Amino acid sequence: MTMTIRPLVDADLNHVYGLHQQATFQPWSFSTFADCCKPPYQCLVAVLDSQVVGYGIILHVAGEVTLMDIAVAADHRGNGIGKYLLNEVIDTSIKLKADEIWLEVRAGNHAAIAMYRNADFNDIDIRRDYYPSKKGREDAIMMSKRLD
Repeated sequence: MTMTIRPLVDADLNHVYGLHQQATFQPWSFSTFADCCKPPYQCLVAVLDSQVVGYGIILHVAGEVTLMDIAVAADHRGNGIGKYLLNEVIDTSIKLKADEIWLEVRAGNHAAIAMYRNADFNDIDIRRDYYPSKKGREDAIMMSKRLD
């Protein structure tokens, strides 16, 4: 199996939006998602044996990168693809000369939180009742990583 990360191309958009819908309780609209795949945003896709299996969207502004969204296809989770994507986000942020990366993660997404902490992201704050969920609202943990 061969894993690569590359920029999203127009032909990927519908498939990647499908991954977003699959991974998110309340997905963005297609137009919002499509806008976040255009400059000033960057969308990176994970390709496994010619199939797009994940993506990460970042925004670089004023020396900071925000990880807007990251997801892996349900049938490929737990295989290190998220970590691979996150490492590429970090490498891309360094190439952009960013000082920090920021993100928000659902408090209940323990696998993602562990992945971020293992990549040296630190908990910064909690946004109470930030995300809609099946049970009402869920907290977001704000995290950051210094790149210096």
